[in-house]
Amino acid sequence: RERLDGTPITLPRVRHGYRTHVAGRDHAQVESNPVGSPAPEAPKGAKFGTQPGSGSGSGRTSRELMTGGLSNPVTRIGSGAWPLLLVAAGLAGGSMAVPRAGADELLVGAAISVRQPLVEIAARYGVERPGARVRLTFGATSSLAAQVRAGAPIDVLVSADERIVDELERRGFVAREGRREFALNRLVVLVAADLEISVDRPENLDRPEVKRIAIPEVAVPVGRYAREWLASRGLLKKLEGRIVPTAHARATLAAVDHGQVDVAIVYATDARLSRAARVAFEIPEAEQPRIAYVAARVTNSQHRELANDFLAYLGNQATEAVLRRAGFTVPEDPP
Repeated sequence: RERLDGTPITLPRVRHGYRTHVAGRDHAQVESNPVGSPAPEAPKGAKFGTQPGSGSGSGRTSRELMTGGLSNPVTRIGSGAWPLLLVAAGLAGGSMAVPRAGADELLVGAAISVRQPLVEIAARYGVERPGARVRLTFGATSSLAAQVRAGAPIDVLVSADERIVDELERRGFVAREGRREFALNRLVVLVAADLEISVDRPENLDRPEVKRIAIPEVAVPVGRYAREWLASRGLLKKLEGRIVPTAHARATLAAVDHGQVDVAIVYATDARLSRAARVAFEIPEAEQPRIAYVAARVTNSQHRELANDFLAYLGNQATEAVLRRAGFTVPEDPP
């Protein structure tokens, strides 16, 4: 999890490590955050997320189940320990480089569930705004909000929970000016590939064969959404003893994809990245929570004009097309 005391942070990573993307005619370098795209493959014979006292001496710890598996120190900015993903337009050559902070450099802290489309959006923005650089840092919205409260050098917050932005706005940490709701998501239920029973309706989550259910902590948006839905179905109290708390949305996907839990409640867009787990059922439309992604400028940003321009860019047609390809809907779409 993110720390505010300057010590290194570890996050799950993809097995292929760092990669460079090229957008358009100009080179747009992307120094990839260790948090991955699809869930990483487990090493052969690995015991992922073994709980203490489970009887397995070679398994991974419950801490690794929380964070999604393999960990790696993240790239740092300044003297802090903020995980970074750099998108820079017009850089020469193919080597990875982190430029010095400048007047046209923007740091965007974003919910990890919007990672794939936001990487492309930021790259496009860099190409269309020569000289402008966008750094992206991903994590649970709750952790990013804590960093904003602590004075992290974040210019724009992209939240998977409008309530968190409302709270930050009331306390003066983010500005109302330029605030933009730009994407919507849904919840689905995933089951492990080797689960032998059918979980095709909510009531089946209470079957005795379903022993472990991955859901992020309640402070994490998808964790709150999932618990509120389970409570509305009268299932939360029944299932509380089976819930395995995870750090964020992608750690939840990794847990069920590796078969270390039987069931997970995830965003529909994350379910598209699954390699092994399968969709058991979509939560009915009438029961879906409203999952809105909201971007806002941090009040103490030193790049107010650039931040407002990036917020406006999130609402253009090209950006909306990128979001739809990733499985999101946009506020203008019909239900």
